[in-house]
Amino acid sequence: MTATEVRLVGQAPGDAIVAQATKSRLDLLALGSLGFGASRHTIMGSVANRVASRCRTALLLVREK
Repeated sequence: MTATEVRLVGQAPGDAIVAQATKSRLDLLALGSLGFGASRHTIMGSVANRVASRCRTALLLVREK
């Protein structure tokens, strides 16, 4: 099994990521999450939150400690 990097360009990154994951029929989507929005206590960033709420692909969120 190999990992493939895909670069997406667009105005709505969360939607573009969900569309690509669906199109590619991924088994797992790994996504970094910063969570530095309005509150520093936010668990996920806005893009990660959007992807998590819309994506049917298994999702692995990675946060830097």
